[in-house]
Amino acid sequence: MGIRPHALEYLDSEDHRPAAPRAMSVPPWLDQTASWSWRLLLVASVIIGGLWLLSLVRVAVVPALIAVIFASTVRPLVTTLCRRGFPALVATTLPFLALLALVGGGLYVVAIVAIAEINASEVEFQTVQTEIETWLIDGPLGLTRAELDDIETEAVSALSSGVRSFGVNHSRGMLSIATGTLLAVMLAFFFTKDGPDLWDRTVSKLNPARRSAVREAGHAAARTMASYVRSVALTGLFDALFIGLGLVLLGVPLVVPLMYLTFLAAFLPVVGAVVAGMAAATVALITVGPLTALYVVALTVAVQQIEGNVVMPMIAGRNMDVHPALILIALTAGGALAGLVGALLAVPTLVATITAISTFKAETAAAGLAAPPDQVHW
Repeated sequence: MGIRPHALEYLDSEDHRPAAPRAMSVPPWLDQTASWSWRLLLVASVIIGGLWLLSLVRVAVVPALIAVIFASTVRPLVTTLCRRGFPALVATTLPFLALLALVGGGLYVVAIVAIAEINASEVEFQTVQTEIETWLIDGPLGLTRAELDDIETEAVSALSSGVRSFGVNHSRGMLSIATGTLLAVMLAFFFTKDGPDLWDRTVSKLNPARRSAVREAGHAAARTMASYVRSVALTGLFDALFIGLGLVLLGVPLVVPLMYLTFLAAFLPVVGAVVAGMAAATVALITVGPLTALYVVALTVAVQQIEGNVVMPMIAGRNMDVHPALILIALTAGGALAGLVGALLAVPTLVATITAISTFKAETAAAGLAAPPDQVHW
């Protein structure tokens, strides 16, 4: 029986077996998209899983990060005191006492000044409430009196229910705060006193080929974290002094509390400046008038621009140059994991991590250890 001509192409020329059908070709764009998709999904899964694990152990992670930041910041002072003949225990204890006096004394002064200015102020709360209600009704919102009464009723109801629910979780929350504070203080003391030795002992367990690079990466991260905290403190002091001077010239009350708030807000990049400026403008609007509030907004924007474009680069240099998008992502992730404290710790942790990675790569390349990924052994 003969073979039909159109079937010859399905036979192999050597063994006369039917040839295998051709595999379906995938378009290049689909192949590249699929490759990127599964890799991105894998990276996202690792990140989400890591954040989930951190959220489970945040009771220990947050105090540890606070201790590391504190120890990195005050360690140069401890080293200087030890070189001047102070015992290690005394040199470690003095920064704790100084910080306690600074924070406690600052809060005490702010509270005393705020109470005195509020008592001496001619602005009464009833007058302020009337002005706010008038603006809500006659202003751009155009609320009616009935709508405003409903909003006030709902606010009072939500506040009362919140107070009732606060009593249920009050003991647990206070216990968590007390435990975290105690753990942070103890870890900060040990990290400040024995931090370099602890790090050297940890690194000594690694592969000798990578030991030096990891050690230098850790030291660089600590230096960067300390430099970040000092730089933010100095820029916050700059903002507080000049904004406070402007508030005095404009006749805005509560200058000292607003200066203290501006200083603390510097530790929340991007977001803190907005919060501090809104607080100062609100006080000016209520106590002085709308025109003064506009002046306060302009003053805050001007000082923040000078601080961001002139003062911060001069103090911190290029090592602290992190894109605002990364800062916002870090603030959001930190706030989701540990609230306000997490947001405060997010940026210095991000900066230190970037520095550690860069230093590790540089040290590895300098040592001639840059091997392909499948040949790297830890």
